[in-house]
Amino acid sequence: MILWRPDVVLPSALTRIELPSRVTVAEPLHRPESVKARMDAAWSVLGSLADARRELGTRIAAAEARALEARSERERVSAAIHRYRAEAALNEVLSVTSNQMAALLNRTESQR
Repeated sequence: MILWRPDVVLPSALTRIELPSRVTVAEPLHRPESVKARMDAAWSVLGSLADARRELGTRIAAAEARALEARSERERVSAAIHRYRAEAALNEVLSVTSNQMAALLNRTESQR
């Protein structure tokens, strides 16, 4: 009786084949919770701008109506001053909103 004796073949050089990983973990900036937080912050800033625009637009319209109904020069000047103050407040809101949005964008860029 003869036992089977296979020849063992060893490779001359051992090289391991690395398969590319199928799943990569996103950078912290691109993770869903980070994106959601940035989007919520942006929507909050823009919502504040819309509220301020609505309120200040009402004040500007009221000042214009007062100017049209004014019976004296003093009333017209007073209405114009109120209109300019409301416009200045709206410009301030726009400036603050612009700075806040720029800060959000800069934070996003610095995290890349």
